[in-house]
Amino acid sequence: MSEIHPVIIQSSKTSVSPIGKGPLKPISEVGKKAQDARMAKFLALDEKVLKSEADQKEYQNLLSDPQWIRANEEALLRRDGTKTLAQEQSERIDHVNFLVKALHWSENPGLGEAIASVERVITEAKPDSSWPDSVRRSWVGDRVELYMALKHRFPERAQQLSDRTQADVKVSQVIAYANGFYDHQNQSRKMGGGK
Repeated sequence: MSEIHPVIIQSSKTSVSPIGKGPLKPISEVGKKAQDARMAKFLALDEKVLKSEADQKEYQNLLSDPQWIRANEEALLRRDGTKTLAQEQSERIDHVNFLVKALHWSENPGLGEAIASVERVITEAKPDSSWPDSVRRSWVGDRVELYMALKHRFPERAQQLSDRTQADVKVSQVIAYANGFYDHQNQSRKMGGGK
């Protein structure tokens, strides 16, 4: 039995989410510019080693904003075929890094939304078999990275996600790979004396 691969389409008029969950909200040019500006602000603040009190507050506001968390999730659930592979991968890395940072902030008031978004990306961001190998590998890499972050911060939640998704072969393969890679990294750290 062959698996149905969702196709994620983005045009100026509509975006379709994976797995038949209905249309994602279309992103207007104004909305896209606003999202790009927020991401640029996040990246600038994230790079600052010593943040002022105002910078720290703004950074935490971004990490805890449920709408911004959801926007980062949605960006990882759609493919923009109008960009070069390098542009697309760079933007996806930024969205993954945002969600990882939101997970790692232990006092994040938006932590529940961040966990839910990470879990949805892991289970729903399935690359289409018609896409180039490099794009599919990138999408799988995003899911592996997010699962490893979830496992590091909330191992019991990661295990529950693994248990819930056993019937989905594609998701369980990604999680099995992520678990193996995570365990290998931890073993290497222990052997090398690192944290």
